[in-house]
Amino acid sequence: RRPRGRGTGDISAFLAVPAAIDFQHRHGWDRIRRECHALARETRDRIDGLTGLAPVCANEDFGQMVAVALPPCDAERLRAALYEGHGIEVATTVHGGASFLRVGLQGYNDCADAGALVTAMGEELGRVGQPRPGRSGPPEAMSPGGGPNGDQQP
Repeated sequence: RRPRGRGTGDISAFLAVPAAIDFQHRHGWDRIRRECHALARETRDRIDGLTGLAPVCANEDFGQMVAVALPPCDAERLRAALYEGHGIEVATTVHGGASFLRVGLQGYNDCADAGALVTAMGEELGRVGQPRPGRSGPPEAMSPGGGPNGDQQP
């Protein structure tokens, strides 16, 4: 059962909002968000190229975090292999029987980080084996997506 309260009642997060907004304005966060989106799109397209799967959403349907369809595999084992073997922390999830990688990019990520993920995915996808019972690959019909954006970095 989930708690019904609003947490601890600590208002410091609310008090920090004006400073956070000011920080984003001073550091050109709109540009950083656009660059992170472009890098997320390129990374998604490169991983889709490895798997041969279609994008699960259109480019305008995500910001700096994007779901990437995985072929039939043990998604949890893939997540662990990426972390333990490559030092890459990325979430995996299962929805409707399909497995996904959740790629999130922030202002401190660059093309080298994204490239390391793509390279590690290429190495690990063949090693993670078949899915555990109750897990499967992505559905056949997916939304169309766009092509890679090139080497933009935040």
